Amino acid sequence: MMKLLIVILIFFSLTLYSNPYIERVIYEFEADTAQKIELHLHPLPDWYNLLNDSVITFTGKGVIDTSLWLWDTNFVIIDNSVITGEFYLPQDTGFIKIYLAQGLTDSISYPNEDVPSPKPNFSVSKWYHDFGIDGILEDWYIDSTPTFGFENDDYKGCKISGYVYSNDTPVNEAKVIATAVIYSNFPPFYSNCTTFTSTDGFYLFDSLLPTNFWIKVEKEGFYPDSFLTNRLHSLNPITVNFNLLTGIEDDKISFKNFKVYPNPFFFQLNIILDKNLLPPYIRIYDISGRLIKEWKKETLKENLIWEGKDENGEMVSSGIYFIHIGEKKVKVTKL
Repeated sequence: MMKLLIVILIFFSLTLYSNPYIERVIYEFEADTAQKIELHLHPLPDWYNLLNDSVITFTGKGVIDTSLWLWDTNFVIIDNSVITGEFYLPQDTGFIKIYLAQGLTDSISYPNEDVPSPKPNFSVSKWYHDFGIDGILEDWYIDSTPTFGFENDDYKGCKISGYVYSNDTPVNEAKVIATAVIYSNFPPFYSNCTTFTSTDGFYLFDSLLPTNFWIKVEKEGFYPDSFLTNRLHSLNPITVNFNLLTGIEDDKISFKNFKVYPNPFFFQLNIILDKNLLPPYIRIYDISGRLIKEWKKETLKENLIWEGKDENGEMVSSGIYFIHIGEKKVKVTKL
């Protein structure tokens, strides 16, 4: 078995933003007879009085006519009792736009792949956590017990399941590893976990963080396989099936002399290989799993240079990228 190596590349944009935290201030909302919005964010850079700020919904513009203070530990409820003008949240489809002081805004529309429509007597709530250097994760979900005025506490995390086969035969006791593209843990949700398939080849991960995951399958006597998911959502469990090929495992083969530098880098990434042990390919993926660049074995050489361009010669945008050669992961940063 030829081991694979995955190198994680993080591209940082040089654009500076002011007041970045305020962009995620909408925290929960309910339609039907409740008709209310909850605002909350942590950490918030300042205290804000929402008096005379605007809220735009399906029927038009409303103005907050009550002194309501928003800071990093409280929850502000917006409903018709504090609004002059229009305010209405339809059950099936709608939007919310909040215009706060100093030109700061937040907005959502529903339904879309991130935000569902609220059910009668249920709210739509947001799970949110700032992981610092690993970024911010958030995920909207249906809350059967609305918690306006309190922290949202019913989030269940995300699920991945599937089957492992070989020539249409279930593979029992295959090792399945789920590894998030971020490295932070936030109990009770997982960023790294391992399970084994049942007799029918089935596996299941739950309580996962809402981010992208590498799913890898390995079993003695078979070549390993792996897959990079899109970002997970609790309301949309995904299925990832595998069909393993039989092969002879050889743990002695590795790419210990594989090097990537400089780290961090601006314009050019150097990839140094062992000329006596070239892999079958090198592939670079973006965070969605889309193939960006590929070198096949016949084009590989000891020294490679990636200038941050895709197969069409177009410069890729800032973000997280992966060099896929195997199962190890090395994080590097492009400034």
